[in-house]
Amino acid sequence: MAPTGPPRGAFWDELPPPKLIVQSDHVASAKELHSAILAFNQMPTLTSLRLDLEVAALTNALKSDPCYDLVQSSEGHVSFVRQGSEPSDRSARTETFDFHTDGLYLVDPPDCCGLFCLDEGRGDIPTVFVDSRTVLRRLVGSGVSLEFLLNVKQGYTDRRGQRHVYNIVRRHPRFSFPVLQYFSGRDALTKNSHFSSDNDEELTQLKERIDFYIADTASTRIGWSKKLFVVWDNYTYLHARPSVSPDPCRILARYWLKKIDRQPTPLAIPTMMEAASR
Repeated sequence: MAPTGPPRGAFWDELPPPKLIVQSDHVASAKELHSAILAFNQMPTLTSLRLDLEVAALTNALKSDPCYDLVQSSEGHVSFVRQGSEPSDRSARTETFDFHTDGLYLVDPPDCCGLFCLDEGRGDIPTVFVDSRTVLRRLVGSGVSLEFLLNVKQGYTDRRGQRHVYNIVRRHPRFSFPVLQYFSGRDALTKNSHFSSDNDEELTQLKERIDFYIADTASTRIGWSKKLFVVWDNYTYLHARPSVSPDPCRILARYWLKKIDRQPTPLAIPTMMEAASR
């Protein structure tokens, strides 16, 4: 897999750029909250805004959004993110949380994710975001074909100990460009849907390369303070909690959103390959 340089053509050159919208010094109204969510229809966005709301009021506001449904995770409409391991959490994870797409155990992961800070704790543990399309473009530019990547899968163990297998590259549900759906923890890659061990050196090297490009790609770091709400395009951005000493006082509420009436997104491999070759 010799380097070939960044891929060119309409498919790669016309990708809508991710947009970072920061309104952390302004207390947003409910209307501004819904406008921030509506922006996901036009572009892949990462938005932070301050809300003068409690969890119950924010949950009700998100439930009433006219364009996006509030999706239930295994914990309900809202789940709570805390530093440290919990006995009930058997996910394949480290003490920190590596770069990942949320909802990997779902056939159709949520369109958008939101985190609302209830307590920043010491305030020194940010959430870090990386554009998965940049990572994918660098992979293809290094000589890894998109056709090969479309056939690679990864396994993920959820908090109940169940194993899920998913393709690491899929089509964005609203913009159709390919994105990296991935967890950069300890899970290996495979070409086998049953996730038996491939013992494939090529896949081992591929995972190392993906993890390198994720670490080497420019990132956005968001530091937390009480009542800061951050919402992002879950398909465009991978996110992570970096390695620092544990802070049990840091608590974030997590929300998942899915566009109303959106049908499950097929992988659409032929369409993606045709677009990539233009």
